[in-house]
Amino acid sequence: MAKRRQIFNLSQLPDGFQGRQGPIGPQGLTGPQGFQGRQGPTGPQGFQGFQGNQGPTGPQGFQGRQGPTGPQGFQGNDLVNEEWIVLTGNTTAQLDKKYITDSTLRITVTLPTANTRKNIRIAGKGTGGWRVEKSVGVTINILDTTINTYIQSSNKNDAIDILCIDNNLYHIISVVGNLTYD
Repeated sequence: MAKRRQIFNLSQLPDGFQGRQGPIGPQGLTGPQGFQGRQGPTGPQGFQGFQGNQGPTGPQGFQGRQGPTGPQGFQGNDLVNEEWIVLTGNTTAQLDKKYITDSTLRITVTLPTANTRKNIRIAGKGTGGWRVEKSVGVTINILDTTINTYIQSSNKNDAIDILCIDNNLYHIISVVGNLTYD
């Protein structure tokens, strides 16, 4: 009798036991480098850093050249050597005179009409103080302000230096103390 050979379909065979894993093979060759990707979006701005220390002071610069000589000033008057006149009552002032007011009542000194560059100085001593009034046609300026009627002391030791600079135009060029005016 002849033997028959049986052909098996492997897919029809039942699964058997899994065998042991074989050894790991050698590493393959490295492939070529891929293309560079697109640039990503800009990230948020970082915090501002601390302020650094101040640097050292630089060297002193060169001294500039001397400027031009200024204009000649007004010729001074001889009030330095003249004596002070003590007033105990109201008066009309004379140019180039110095007055000390000495009374418990306020003393009024009226400015004369004039057109010369001469001073009148008034210093308070008495508790009544002093008041400078203008004559008709006279203008008194203090800085950019025109005095309407008078300028007067607030304290007994206040003082004032008034210069007639032009035709009936007086400028107050020096003040000691707190003055009031109208």
